Amino acid sequence: MSVYPPSEDTFLLLEALPRSLVGKRVIEVGTGSAFIAREAKLRGASEVLATDLSEKASLAAAKSGIDALACDLLSCLNPHAKFDLILFNPPYLPAGEEDSPMWTGGRGGWEITYKFVLTAISHLRPHGSILFVSSSVSAQALLSALSRRGVPAEKMLEKQFFFEALYVYRAKSPLGAPSPASHRIRPPIPYRKSRNARVIRRMTNLAL
Repeated sequence: MSVYPPSEDTFLLLEALPRSLVGKRVIEVGTGSAFIAREAKLRGASEVLATDLSEKASLAAAKSGIDALACDLLSCLNPHAKFDLILFNPPYLPAGEEDSPMWTGGRGGWEITYKFVLTAISHLRPHGSILFVSSSVSAQALLSALSRRGVPAEKMLEKQFFFEALYVYRAKSPLGAPSPASHRIRPPIPYRKSRNARVIRRMTNLAL
């Protein structure tokens, strides 16, 4: 699997990133080139972590100075790990249009983001936020599914393109958030044993 390069959706998420993250604990899921994670670090975040399903992307992020692990979404975290800001620029196209993990977000294009949000809300500190990208191709189905679970999402940004519109949404933790353990996700994929073990220790020790 190749590394997702900075693209229109990356730059839209960048626009939504708070100008100051001083003292904040941040994690980017699906980090790709780690462009957003590095920017979070530059904006003063006290801790920046990243995950990506791609071993190649996680290694590239690590080489750029970001602590990263190859794992599915947030599956490599201690269930009690908490963050002020959780970021995700997910794949959001329906299956069949572009059958690649870099682009396909599930059968309807929204299922991966749905699973991510329901997991991520359990990893938020008080007053923390989740920022995620969605597309007009699948956003309405995603919002409806989240609403049924009592998870509202607020549209922060929108950008129109010839073939679709892209959005950045913000979600916060509601009461009765499901435990990450309720989502069975693949375990971390080690890529460099000594360093991977060190980062796993840091990630699994992150708790409020």
